[in-house]
Amino acid sequence: MKYGAFYTETARQSGASTTDAKLYVLLAYRDLLRVYPWSFTCLVTTLSVTAAAATTTLPDDFAELIELPSYAASSGKRRFVKKVPSREILDLFAQGALTGDPYKLALEASTFVPATGQRWALRWYPTPVADVTLTYCYRVIQPLLSGDDDYPAGGPMHNITLLEGALAHWEKGIGHVAGVHQQLYDKELAKSILFDQRLTAGVVLGTLETTADRRILTLVNDVTES
Repeated sequence: MKYGAFYTETARQSGASTTDAKLYVLLAYRDLLRVYPWSFTCLVTTLSVTAAAATTTLPDDFAELIELPSYAASSGKRRFVKKVPSREILDLFAQGALTGDPYKLALEASTFVPATGQRWALRWYPTPVADVTLTYCYRVIQPLLSGDDDYPAGGPMHNITLLEGALAHWEKGIGHVAGVHQQLYDKELAKSILFDQRLTAGVVLGTLETTADRRILTLVNDVTES
């Protein structure tokens, strides 16, 4: 389903205005992206580190570091760059300037500019002695839905979850309490999480549900109903 279909169906089922239905869908989409570390929000890519540069600016859509930057296995270097507090790197440099292959990093907020929003950078120790390309994984900030033809991230397997989330927001908006649509959303969210985990981890062919699946469903329901 596209954004236009989501808010149209939300308006049909709830009787809300188109303007309000759009807001309910956007609120549900925001909640869905935040509630779980979805595999479709994680991007594995490369990071170009420049010689003599103390920091490297991260992409504009950076939200969270998922897997630490690593050197190629064939490089002969220690594989991963360890993440430490900024203070530790500053203390190390206070003991004397050093260049080499970075083996420590700190995640730092760049100076905030209202026109561009929050940006982030990695500070290296020691200062890179040569250009190098590292591989890492980060969580992407998904853009909000705006055009009627926009698809939400994650694919059609999460359509019912998002729709019930929108209706749950409508429900709370008119009665200020959770109702049947919140209950349906909680159940669909648990299914979406299971699907996402199976998508990345894989399952034995022919297995429809495992003991672990049931434990996850119970856990998710306990959290959402509390």
